[in-house]
Order: sequence, then structure tokens, then C-alpha cells
Amino acid sequence: PKIDKAAAELDKVQPVLLEVNVSGEESKSGFRPDEVYEVIAQAADLSHVRIQGLMTMAPRADEEAIELSFGGLAKLRDELQARLDQAGVDVTLSDISMGMTEDWPQAVERGTTIVRTSDIRSLVRVGQRVVCFSWWSARLAKERLYGFSQSFKICRKLR
Repeated sequence: PKIDKAAAELDKVQPVLLEVNVSGEESKSGFRPDEVYEVIAQAADLSHVRIQGLMTMAPRADEEAIELSFGGLAKLRDELQARLDQAGVDVTLSDISMGMTEDWPQAVERGTTIVRTSDIRSLVRVGQRVVCFSWWSARLAKERLYGFSQSFKICRKLR
């Protein structure tokens, strides 16, 4: 666990998102949905890494395929959280990152907390939630905004 070691050297606990290849596309990276529980259960024992949630990228396809991908991740997160709670694993999957420049509206409908986009730099109110688009990603929240490092799938609090 390189992230655990690096975070230990900095004396911090690093929140992490796990990328899940919900669509099963070979061109996408990430864990298969059936692998995620074991990864989370093992990572729960790391002292300097906190699994904070899941992320995915939808296929560049029709809206139905995008909806299946985003809906699949939301469902997986809910199922994993129930299973983790039942097993007494102290992990809360509070974030779900899905949605990019071309498909963020569908991601918002499916409950994303982080949208990754590179060309929109504005705040948009969606119901009671505020979606912040920036060069990085931002957290869908009323009070807190987070940056996102795509290369490591790590969320870090902006200061």
C-alpha cells in the first residue's frame, strides 16, 4: 500500500475513492464490481488510508448506457455500505464520483457527490445542492468543496 506509506510519512489519513469499472469496458480501468468489497475490507485495516467512496466513468454511448453505468455504481455503493455495516467494517462510503463534461446532468440525477470536468467553471444550483465545476472536480455539498486528483483517485480538502 504505497498510499498508506506515503500518508504515514506525512502523518495524515488520506481519503481515497476506488475506481469501479461498472460498464465492463476493456478501455476503462478500475476494479470489477465483484472485487470491491474485499478491497475495502482489506483497506479498512490501513491506518493512513480511508476509503471514502467509489468512482466510475460512463461509456461514451447513448443515454441508456450512461444511466446503467451511473445507476449501477449508485446501487453498488448502497449494497456495499449495507454489507460493510452488517459485517461491522468501519467504512462509510460517503462519496460517489461520476459524471464528466458531457454526462454530468445524468450523474447529478443519480446522486453524484463529485463531478469531474475540465471546461465548465461555474456554480450550478440543483435543488438544494450546489454543483461546483472547476479545472479539477468538486464536491457536491452545501458547505465543503474538495479537489480531485484523477491520477491517484484521491480526494483532498481544499484550504
